[in-house]
Amino acid sequence: MNARTVAVFAALFLAVLAVMGLKSQRQPVPIRELPAGLYDRVQLSVSAATARNEQATRLCESEINMILAREFPEIEQAADRAAEEVSTYGSCTTIIYRLAKEQLGWSASTADYVEGEIRSRLQPSLDACGHELDAALASCELALKESTVTLASELAQANPSATGQPLDIVVDVRTSGDLDATLQSLGIGGGVLTIAGTFDAVAIMNTSLVRNLVAKIAQLAASIFAKPAATAAGSAAVAAADGPLPIGDALAIVGGLWTGYEIYATRAEFEQEIRTSLTNALPEMKRSVHHQIMERIRVLQSDYQRAQARIRNQLATNAYR
Repeated sequence: MNARTVAVFAALFLAVLAVMGLKSQRQPVPIRELPAGLYDRVQLSVSAATARNEQATRLCESEINMILAREFPEIEQAADRAAEEVSTYGSCTTIIYRLAKEQLGWSASTADYVEGEIRSRLQPSLDACGHELDAALASCELALKESTVTLASELAQANPSATGQPLDIVVDVRTSGDLDATLQSLGIGGGVLTIAGTFDAVAIMNTSLVRNLVAKIAQLAASIFAKPAATAAGSAAVAAADGPLPIGDALAIVGGLWTGYEIYATRAEFEQEIRTSLTNALPEMKRSVHHQIMERIRVLQSDYQRAQARIRNQLATNAYR
């Protein structure tokens, strides 16, 4: 081996020693280990949240059914009383008087009168039922909120950067912003929860009453009392009347004679028609309200389930960083 070859090998040897020396001086880069069983922890938390959601909605559905079963007999009794009181002799004379004034083009809405008389008697029972239904839905949503916060807290605990976050957080559904503020404190970005629409059981029940019941009864009144109203409209006595027709024992009007007995017989027919209308309308109202509430419960469960999926994606992703 000549001197030139020896020099080359020596240079290579020195170069290798230099590289090894540099490597020995570098600090090792630590590999961040994931918490043991992280995937299992995430899946368990998500499964538990789903189970809580389903339990909350099942309980709500059961409570809704109990409320309707308990309250609608009260509504039916109130409707029965309304039919009796709206079809009294005095009420019928008022209806005849108003119908006559309408035919003459004067301002006297029979429909408004009938609606007011029926509504005033049914309103307390309808409102009581509606408020109970709304309270049951609010309780269900509170349970879904608490389930959502529990999931967020558990997943935050699984994220090493969120150590020390509280596990048990109570959310008051009556205080707006609590859920968002709590989620933000756990590292969740805004906009995870979007509830579709609003729900007001009281308004729904009263709307059903106005649209499906009162209008029909007002039409019944106009039909049943059409003849005495037309006769009254043709009488000069109506023009001078300041209130319901002064029938007394007998109502003698130009073009015909309506005795108290005849009006009483017509009143009995009117009462029976109102009862029939109420008997047919209330069960349909109950079915409609029940269907809308069950659909609302499904919407809430779906919306919170999606929110929880977004939370899982955010916090579970952070845990892998």
